[in-house]
Amino acid sequence: MKRFHPLEVFIWKVEGLPSARLHSPNDVFCEVSFGYNVVMKTRVHHRAGHSCNFKETLQLNFDPFDSERRLTLSIKSQEVVGASELAKLQLGAEQVRRLEEPLAEELRSVGWGSKADPAVWSPENFRAMDLVPAGKVYVRFMPVPEDSKSWWEVLMSS
Repeated sequence: MKRFHPLEVFIWKVEGLPSARLHSPNDVFCEVSFGYNVVMKTRVHHRAGHSCNFKETLQLNFDPFDSERRLTLSIKSQEVVGASELAKLQLGAEQVRRLEEPLAEELRSVGWGSKADPAVWSPENFRAMDLVPAGKVYVRFMPVPEDSKSWWEVLMSS
C-alpha cells in the first residue's frame, strides 16, 4: 500500500452533453471510479441540460503503477428510478500520472476548502477532455500534500 498516494480530482464543468430524454433537460451528476476506491458521486445538478458547472472535488487513493485498472468518469442523468449514462471518460494510470500536477510548495486547503480559492478554479489550470460519445469535461489532477488540513480542520482551528 506504500505506492498509493492521495490525489484530488477537480471537476470544473461539462459541455455538449447528449440528451437523456427528449422533452426534459438532463439532471446531471458525475460518478468516478478508480481501482480499489469506493465509487464516488457528485451532487445532482437539476435541469442542467447540455452543460453543467460542477466545481466539485473528489479525493482518491492513486496507484501510479496499476496498469490494469482505469479511472472512469461517467456523466449521468438522474432518472425517477436510477440513472442513465450520458457520456464517459476513461483514463489509464499512466495517463492520470502524466496529467497530475507537481506537488505545490505552498500549503493549500483541500476538499471543500478549495472551493473559495480562485487560483484552484482558474480556467487555465484545467484540461478539456473529450467524452464518449459526445461532450467535453474540464478536469484537473493534483496530489494532496501529506501535511495539508481539511476545510473542517481549518474551520475548527480559527
